Amino acid sequence: MKKKYAKYGLYAVGGILLTGLFYVLFGSIIEQKSKARTYPSDYKLAFPETITAGEEMCTPYLSWMQSCELIIENSWGIRLLSILDGASKVCLLDSVTQQTGLIDIYLNCNKQAIGRQSVMINPLAAAEPLEMYLGSKSITADGGIHWSMITAVPVDSLTNPVQSGTSVLFDLYRPNGEQKLIETSTEHLVAFHKIYSGFKTGKTIVGGRVNKALGQEKSLMEEPGYPTDFVIKSAGFYPYADNRQFSKIETSVITDKFGNKVADGTLINFLVTDVLSLKRRLNAYTIDGVAILNLQNPILPGEIVINAFVFSDVISNEIRLNFKETIKEIPVKFDRGKQVLIIGPLLGPLEQYIPDGSEIVVKIKPINKNFSVVLLNGYTKIKTADLPNGLYEIEMSFGGIKRNIKFRK
Repeated sequence: MKKKYAKYGLYAVGGILLTGLFYVLFGSIIEQKSKARTYPSDYKLAFPETITAGEEMCTPYLSWMQSCELIIENSWGIRLLSILDGASKVCLLDSVTQQTGLIDIYLNCNKQAIGRQSVMINPLAAAEPLEMYLGSKSITADGGIHWSMITAVPVDSLTNPVQSGTSVLFDLYRPNGEQKLIETSTEHLVAFHKIYSGFKTGKTIVGGRVNKALGQEKSLMEEPGYPTDFVIKSAGFYPYADNRQFSKIETSVITDKFGNKVADGTLINFLVTDVLSLKRRLNAYTIDGVAILNLQNPILPGEIVINAFVFSDVISNEIRLNFKETIKEIPVKFDRGKQVLIIGPLLGPLEQYIPDGSEIVVKIKPINKNFSVVLLNGYTKIKTADLPNGLYEIEMSFGGIKRNIKFRK
């Protein structure tokens, strides 16, 4: 039994050896045939010299090309294309023919380059939308010192840049109403035009086209330049120091040197010197070139001095507002029975009650008690019941007017 199995094992080993020998001999024969195959020493490929992007690009297939391949080199790199047996022609892939530029094609057979051809792939016509860019978005309307640039990047439907020298038209509508048609051409993939500032503020609108390919609208803001000196004036005020009304201070129309109104929101600083020679800075902002400051009337009569400036070096004139006393006297009477000082009526310049909520400052000597009392319908009261017996002096002040009285409790 063991001899029988040994016999079969010998048969199996022998079969394996014979099979291996067969493959070795077959491969040797194929290699010899491959080596025996002859190729042209300088084959001329029959691709077209120029094509338009996306067109088919082929060369005839010959039987000896069976084991050959194409090496394709362009600006994107190098790729290999194996030649299929039995095809009627050898064509490049769409991904190659859709990219413009010069490509070099090599026919490689048995590790030898036996043919070479260069092909130029030209772009299609410009496609919509025309890519346009504008920057900067705003410039100063200073008569040509500043400028912005409109740029177009025309490409075909396969995103290839169009031919150098392609005509591009820019249509400009300027703030002064002038319309210009600018013709330029592509160079190094782009076309551009510098837009120099004019003298008038506003928006420059730009359109562009390449043949029938149109671009989106672009806009350039031309802003006013540095402001020039301006004038301030009083636009009406209540000439009494009541600490309640407001006086209106208004600037002239502030412009640049070309007469353009400064931008809305330009900060105007007002320097106010009050009747006690104390200075304070108040702010206002321009709307349509004009800034308005509402200044609260002082509590004391006297003169207020006002001037204004922009950016610390554009300065206005100086104006002076004189405020009169809002009351003439502080009437007081003492109700000894109720131990109350009655103050009032306090009347304004129009014989009206001083507004409710106005405060009268009170000082009681010699105990140095200081406090305020509030007016209601022109009157207020000071209670004296809690004061110890003795001689007192009470000082009352309002609107720059003082009244002193003495009484004994």
